[in-house]
Amino acid sequence: MSGALVERVDIMKFSQKSSRGFTLTELVIAISVISILAAVGYPAYSDYTYKARRTSATGSLLNLAGRMERYYADQNTYATATIEDLMGEIDVENSYYDLSFKMLASNAYTLQATPSGIQRGDKCGTYTLDSLGAKDVESATLARRDCW
Repeated sequence: MSGALVERVDIMKFSQKSSRGFTLTELVIAISVISILAAVGYPAYSDYTYKARRTSATGSLLNLAGRMERYYADQNTYATATIEDLMGEIDVENSYYDLSFKMLASNAYTLQATPSGIQRGDKCGTYTLDSLGAKDVESATLARRDCW
């Protein structure tokens, strides 16, 4: 009977020892895996958010161009247009881009979407759209076709 008791005590010691927790090596491996996943995932997420904000800015520029054309149809000139009158409900999401325009003549303009805030580091720089529909980027490290 004492042999069975000793065997039972050994089993209890083994089960108590194995349920204490994680070893330092296991924790280091888990933290390393999480760090590698974060190092790979964050840049991809960051690029995605930049692209989403770019899409919002280009959409707002195209919307503003449509409003400029409606204004021209009503007034027969762009010269008296103001950004405040034209903007109405246009909202560049969280103001990551500042919209503006330059009057080139009474029948020509150039719209701009300039990055602001955390979007300043964007590779596409400032978007431009003129009255003829020509799309371009200024101060960009990416090609125009990659930004628009």
